[in-house]
Amino acid sequence: MAGRIAIIVLAAGESRRLGRAKQLVKLGGASLVRRAVQTALAAASVNPGARSGAALHGVASAAEVLVVLGAHGDAVRNELTGLPVRFVENPDYSQGMGTSIRAAVAAVQAYDSAILMPCDQPQLSPEILLSLMQNRVAHGAAAVACDYGGGVMGPPTLFGRELFDELQAIPPDSGAKVVLQRHRDELRLVSFPGGAIDIDTPADLP
Repeated sequence: MAGRIAIIVLAAGESRRLGRAKQLVKLGGASLVRRAVQTALAAASVNPGARSGAALHGVASAAEVLVVLGAHGDAVRNELTGLPVRFVENPDYSQGMGTSIRAAVAAVQAYDSAILMPCDQPQLSPEILLSLMQNRVAHGAAAVACDYGGGVMGPPTLFGRELFDELQAIPPDSGAKVVLQRHRDELRLVSFPGGAIDIDTPADLP
């Protein structure tokens, strides 16, 4: 699987601020987690190297979509019935986001790079994920994040395998941003103003 990209949907959270399983909240007739996985699968079906005209590192496409399970794991798994994904169990999800990132990265050690994406960004499109991939393909970027505007950046984020060890060393209650900040000088950004819109509290629901 060398030279290929994994897309990882982080869906293990307890959704404490929302008060119910965020992953299963319906938006436009589909749950947030199913929408996120379908977006990831759509991006995984496209060859970013062909789109960019580059072949650096031999990246051909996203080889696999993985979903990290934790809280509400059985319900999330059932919600994704029929979709070609691989599940990664995170028994330590209650300790924080860092545990899900570490579990995910441990599962993709054979890949060239990995995209980490949440399941609660309703405006995320396959094109955004492809832009992240193309930055790896065309420029060999070690890290690519999304620029929400106003100096704010966040997920989805792509990390090259050269940063996998750092991701696996982040504290349980931390996110991947600590690694991005460490490599800010070499970080590439993809414009995604809609990334600032996510579902965290009841007030965020349409």
